[in-house]
Amino acid sequence: MIFLCREDIEKIFKMEDALNAVEEAYIAHAHGEIVMPPKMDLHLDKGLLRYMPAYVRSIDSAGAKIVNIHPQNPRESSLPTVMALIVINNPATGEPIAVMDGTYITAMRTGAAGGISAKYLSRKDASVVGMVGAGVQARGQLMALIQVRNISEVKVYDMYRDASERFAREVGETLDIQITTVESAKEAVVGSDIVVTTTTSRKPVVMNEWVDIGTHVCAVGADTPGKRELDLSLLKRGKIVVDDVSQSTTIGELNIPYRDGLIELEEIYGEIGEIIIGRKEGREAEDEITIFDTSGLAAQDIISAHHILNDAKRKKIGLEMKVF
Repeated sequence: MIFLCREDIEKIFKMEDALNAVEEAYIAHAHGEIVMPPKMDLHLDKGLLRYMPAYVRSIDSAGAKIVNIHPQNPRESSLPTVMALIVINNPATGEPIAVMDGTYITAMRTGAAGGISAKYLSRKDASVVGMVGAGVQARGQLMALIQVRNISEVKVYDMYRDASERFAREVGETLDIQITTVESAKEAVVGSDIVVTTTTSRKPVVMNEWVDIGTHVCAVGADTPGKRELDLSLLKRGKIVVDDVSQSTTIGELNIPYRDGLIELEEIYGEIGEIIIGRKEGREAEDEITIFDTSGLAAQDIISAHHILNDAKRKKIGLEMKVF
């Protein structure tokens, strides 16, 4: 069995790799090449543990990710909100063949999901990004966006001022891009070509009247029932694209309006994979408002881990141990 820590994976898995892995996952999903049971949550006093299994037929790879979501961690324990572990198994025998850190992979593939949505749904001349939320997920989103669009201006807002200032300072320096902190979500949204939300909010943080025509909105934060980030009027106004319809309507951005009968399945334009393979059109007009809800696919983790494992073997990275 191969063991890979975060430092091992960082040597192998860059944002370009994450973008390729996520797009591959969306394509496989659209072609029906994925077996992916619903995520299973173990609810705890201050958060949850989530079990995410998947089998990807196109690459004959299977496994699962165990990930936590503890929103109070950064304030109470200096730990990240999200941490994860991925196990890859041999589909033919069930033998575990790799165990690897999943925290870095999760951040990268989630960021890449937003990047792929911008690649297919934002205007090609989109250059101004407004970010609501300044945590780890926001970093990954911006890393991906600068790979797919020529970004010249970034505005960031977080309910914790020190978080937005740290984001602007550290991420701006790392990515060599000017990031401006603003005093409200409205300031971050107004005038932006791409809007990214990465909060843990349970009520809308982006209102319809703030969003200009032609904007692409990527909603990342809603990942459990009860969370939401977008105004209902905005959802009604935009073209809604999701990564997986069943997940979006149960744990994603649409979970509350769908539960309450305010959004019908017919109002969801389609899944991003359908657009990538050409089954449906992406952006159809310059003034169109597009909305992407990423609830996160276990297949993204398995495909990422599969390629990481193959690269690690080729480059002789990681710790190999016998466990049986």
